[in-house]
Amino acid sequence: MYKAYTFTEEYTETLKCEPSVDELAAAVRVPINTLRAIRKSGAPQLSLDAPVSKSDSGSRTFAELVGGVDDKDPGDDMDKVTLRSALVEALAKLSSREEKIIRLRFGLSEEDIDSTNFPISKKDFMKLQGGC
Repeated sequence: MYKAYTFTEEYTETLKCEPSVDELAAAVRVPINTLRAIRKSGAPQLSLDAPVSKSDSGSRTFAELVGGVDDKDPGDDMDKVTLRSALVEALAKLSSREEKIIRLRFGLSEEDIDSTNFPISKKDFMKLQGGC
């Protein structure tokens, strides 16, 4: 692409006209079809924040049209992962009883009865429930 661009610049400066596709392909030593494909791939870049059209009074942007599959912010998912790892690390520093109390008090289980990740017996649960 750079070779084609520099050749076009020099050709235009010297002869005061644009080179034909055939001349350009011959100068950079590539087939015409390849040159056309390269030119297509070098299309100008668009900003996602640019308005879709100049006459669009609603100021819709390309980002609004393209969006994501589910329109969720990936940063939110990363925040959840970071928060969860910090929480697990903090809970690991507590005694087993303190950890159970914190988990029950703030509802830190994935499900209502998640004995795999947050083991507590029904007896302990009833004892804690009655004490609150």
